[in-house]
Amino acid sequence: MKVGGNNNVKVEKEIEDISKEVVGRTLKRALRLLSTLQSKDGFWPSDYGGPLFLLPALVIGLYVTGALNTILNIDHQREIKYYLFTHQNIDGGWRLHIEGCNTMFCTAISYVSLRLLGEDIYDRCHAKCKKIDS
Repeated sequence: MKVGGNNNVKVEKEIEDISKEVVGRTLKRALRLLSTLQSKDGFWPSDYGGPLFLLPALVIGLYVTGALNTILNIDHQREIKYYLFTHQNIDGGWRLHIEGCNTMFCTAISYVSLRLLGEDIYDRCHAKCKKIDS
């Protein structure tokens, strides 16, 4: 089996009797592979090519139902803010998908979700978004 352009992943042929040693060896290889793919801050990065309005809609929905802080702990909320700021365009807006142009819909719900997650009106989000009105 070839993963990531190298041949470091070994897949054993079907084994009749699965022993502790085989399971242990397999788990060690799996952990080694996952640890090489894991980023320094602990997650496994990937490219999400879908619409960028789904996460803000989730945040808004959780807030409206009163479950925001129950479902998303402070670390989750920080990572969501990081994700949203990472996908904010230089001019302050957000787009429908990674390669698209800014849309008012995505800009509005992303801004609202950041505010619901505790970003202050004078934070970096507002400063960039204000440029859109100018």
